[in-house]
Amino acid sequence: MTEEQQTLRLLKFTVASMAEDDRRRVEAAAADLREMVKIYGDHGVIALALVGAEMQAAD
Repeated sequence: MTEEQQTLRLLKFTVASMAEDDRRRVEAAAADLREMVKIYGDHGVIALALVGAEMQAAD
């Protein structure tokens, strides 16, 4: 299993372990992000990566 697959598995487990309301909110946010990436294509992927990197750098 790759590191990326391990990360995905951990995140899915984390979401599945949340209270129902929290889980629904995370799932809705993820669906919104997927739709934005679909609309913007490669630019959306880069923008999502940029925002993730900005959040990591702020820690």
